[in-house]
Parts: sequence; structure tokens; C-alpha cells
Amino acid sequence: MIQQTIHNLILLIFLMFSGICLAQNSLVGDGFGGRKWYVPTNYTVGSYSAYSICYENCDSQLNQLYGWGSNIYNSIGIGLTTTGVNVPTLIPNIYDIKYISAGYLVSVIKHDNTAWAWGTSGNYSGFGGNPIQVMSNVSFLDAGSNTLCYVKNDGTVWSIGANSAGHFGDGNVNYLFNSIPVQMLNINNAARVAVNFLSTIILLKDSSVWSVGDNYGGNLGLGSNITQTLIPMQVAGIPKIIDIKSNAEATIALTVNGNVYTWGIDYNSGYYNYSPTLIQNLSNIIAISGCDDGNHFLALDENKNCYGWGKNNYNSSFGSPNPSYTPSLVATDVIDIMAGETFSYIVKSDGSLWATGFTNLGSVWLNLPSNLETDTFTLIDPSLAPEACKIVGGGLPCFDELINDSIYFPNVFTPNGDGFNDHFYFPNEGINELNCQIFNRWGTKVYEWDNINGFWDGKTAAGNDCPDGVYYYIVNYKRIASMDTEQHTGYITLIR
Repeated sequence: MIQQTIHNLILLIFLMFSGICLAQNSLVGDGFGGRKWYVPTNYTVGSYSAYSICYENCDSQLNQLYGWGSNIYNSIGIGLTTTGVNVPTLIPNIYDIKYISAGYLVSVIKHDNTAWAWGTSGNYSGFGGNPIQVMSNVSFLDAGSNTLCYVKNDGTVWSIGANSAGHFGDGNVNYLFNSIPVQMLNINNAARVAVNFLSTIILLKDSSVWSVGDNYGGNLGLGSNITQTLIPMQVAGIPKIIDIKSNAEATIALTVNGNVYTWGIDYNSGYYNYSPTLIQNLSNIIAISGCDDGNHFLALDENKNCYGWGKNNYNSSFGSPNPSYTPSLVATDVIDIMAGETFSYIVKSDGSLWATGFTNLGSVWLNLPSNLETDTFTLIDPSLAPEACKIVGGGLPCFDELINDSIYFPNVFTPNGDGFNDHFYFPNEGINELNCQIFNRWGTKVYEWDNINGFWDGKTAAGNDCPDGVYYYIVNYKRIASMDTEQHTGYITLIR
């Protein structure tokens, strides 16, 4: 009976918390969006604005969304009353979310898989300043300046906005903003999408890439003989792809082995790449980032090096004072990357937030002067800005429980052998005995240690890798000061 009760408790906790997911360039657990240890943080950026998902505590999926920066396109979701805000501002009715994407238009996916949207497009039509529900059963989305594109759980693709280039893929062209979702033809196995003003790029679950819309500048990657297609066509000449990103002029695609292909305007030569071309000086890349109406890209490699390249029209948007037509190193010790239109954010492995670029009519600089413009990544401190929330995710440890000022309980670790957050353990100050048992979702014990210096490396007692997921632990420890034996239970999320 006791064993059954423990089993039921573990299963209940797993069901309550297995939906936890941090938002950024990746959806944890969807099999796409990054390689090796890459896990997104809870911060992200749009064209001229920034956002953070603020959690009630480390152990909770309960969260609320805050936004700051320019509100000229109603991107902050606080109505039409202001052109911008300089501090994080609560966005009404947007809570319990697991993913966000932002351009001029902004949309989120909640844990119930409903999609909510707000903002106005480049021609000032759209949803206005207050979030509304637009879709259900949604698994992924990408937001741009005039289009919101969604992948549903059944693998179909749907678009909202202005279909001015035929990039909705329904066989039609429509210059008027349409708030009713339109289904793309012939696509029923999609994993991800990337939009820009003229085209939509679709990544299928078989890792093939398709495109639809206008081929200006080689936007579609379908060769130079096609000017436009209103029905999705497959992009040839690229290997297995796990992520795609587009900006105003080009698309990049990340392969499963860490290479990056590009098509569209060639920043190196100024000519057009009508077909996918391998970027020669990038390797071992784990994450990529771009903004629908921006002119630059960021890439992160497995050694935590951040590379930027593009026109750099604003002389500061990716951490370099000059245009860089081939990827150049712009920052080190980086764990997350976020490319906007006129600025970019990165997060370093110590949890610090850095920004480069500028914004008008609302600042992205938090504790720094609102009119700051810089061409190198500059440290900003969210903790000094009112209502800013702590950066979590990205493999950063999360501590939010304090027991008698000495014992902390982490809730996530990433045992992938990179030397960063590889072990689940308890700091041993103030205790002289400790036993910990780890259980999987079915209540089966997978690992145990019985000393204060022990830890779990994500393997079973037999030495086999445990799968990603949420595990339940029971830890008993004895305090040196009181010699009292105490017990703590909780869950730990394993992400490789």
C-alpha cells in the first residue's frame, strides 16, 4: 500500500510539472531547435521590444509575461496608451505560457496549447494592443512583421496576417490583413516554420525543408528559375535539418551535425544565393537566431562562442561596429542568443544579460540609460530594474528553497559531459549524513547514493543513460548542529 501511494504521488507530480518549458529559440523536448546542451532561457526579443517569462518559483510552471521597449506596433500588449516602456510591464491575461515569438506582431503558446496574439503589422493593421486567442492545438509558431505562422499538433501549418506574397501557401494572394487562420496546402507533417515579409520556410518532422512565397533575392532557396510559388515546394541540396531562422533578406538552416546553410541575399558578395550554400567558417553550431525584419543573424557553437554577421544597417545590432559579411566572433562564454531588428541580447554562463544596439520610443536597456547605443555587447542588470524577473533556463541552476540558511535544492541539470551543470547534488555545508533516492515517472528507483559528497550523473545504477524528463527524489540528511534527521522531497528535470 505504501509503495503504491509513493508510485501515485510520483506520477501525480510528474503529470503536474512535465509541461514545464522555457521559451526562446527552442521548445524543450520537441526534437528540434538546438543541439547538445542548448536549452533556451526565459528571455526573448522582438523587433524593437523584449520579453521575459516570470515564474512563480523554480518548481512551478505558473508564469506571467512581461514586456518592455517600443510599443509603436502595440508589441507590449498593454493597449494603445503609450509608445513605449523602459521597465518590464505585465502583459494582461498572458500567463502559463511555454513559448513566445515576436516581430512587430507577437504571439504565445500557453500550456493548454492555445495561441494568443497582439500587435499591429507594418501597415498598421492587425490585432491592436490587447491579446486575444487566435488558435488552439498549437505546437509551434513564428512571428514576423506582417505574418503569424503556426504549426498545429497534427502537423498542419496555418497563417494569420497579410498574404501579400502568397507565402500562406494556400494558392492565393491577399494584400489585406486577415485575422482568420488560413491553412497551408499539402503540409501535414510540419515541426517548425520561419517567416519573413515575402516567404514562409517549413521544416518537416523528417528534417526536410520546404518554402512558399516570393523568390526575390533567392528567398525560397528553389533556384533562379522560379519567381514565385503559391504552393510549398521542397528545398533541395541540404542534409538533415533541425532548425530554421529567417530575417528580412535571407534564411539559415542548422544541420544535425552543426553546420549552417544559407540562401537569400549573400552578405559576403552582395549577390543572391538562389540555392542553399554552406557557410564555410561555422562549425559545431548548436543554436541560431534571426528576426523577420532584421538584417543580421547570430549563431552559438558548442564551445559557447557567439558569432554575428549581416548588413548591420544600424551599426550596432549584433555586437560589431561594422558590417560583417561572414560570421565573426562577437562574444564568448555564451549560453543563449536573441537577435532582434535593431538590437540583440545574449546570456552568458554566469546568468548575466548583455545587449548591443539601440531602440527608440521605449528602451531595452533596463537599468542603463534609455538612449544608450552601443556597438559591442554591454552588461545590463535586470535585478536593478523594477519588475524584472530572474533569468532561468539555459542550463543555469535554479535555487529557490532555503532550509535553515544552509541547504539548497536545485531543480534542473544537464548531464551531457560539457562540464557545465552535469551533476545533480546537494551542497553539504552543515550536514554530516545524506541519502538520496531517485525515481522515474513510474515510481521505479533508478539511482541512489548514501554520502554527503554523492551525486547523480543522469545514469542508472547499471550505468545506462536515463532519458530526458522529470524525476522524483527523496533525500534524508542529518544536521551537524542539531543532529536531527530531516527529509525533503521534490523533483529534478534532466535535460541533455
